[in-house]
Amino acid sequence: MTIVGLDPTGARDESSGAPAERQLAARPPSLAGARLGLVCNGLGMGEDLFDAIAAALWRTDGIAEVIKVRKGSVSIAPDPDDWLRLTASGIGASVAITGFGG
Repeated sequence: MTIVGLDPTGARDESSGAPAERQLAARPPSLAGARLGLVCNGLGMGEDLFDAIAAALWRTDGIAEVIKVRKGSVSIAPDPDDWLRLTASGIGASVAITGFGG
């Protein structure tokens, strides 16, 4: 399966020609003990929706922690410090959800 990711900032590394192909991460067998990353765009009640999803996953699946990031704008990537919080090896998110409120 080929997945093409789109960068909402418009930045793209053109040095190699075609964009690099990426693989889907392996799906975890369970969310028990997972660190859930939430990437909110700040529009409408999207953050409330993500909070409700996190609460439901806490109750039903035993997630251990929520790492919530609120982007500065809908059309930009998360701040570098927020991105590091989400992706840091061993302490970042095990799984993540992002979406668009409005």
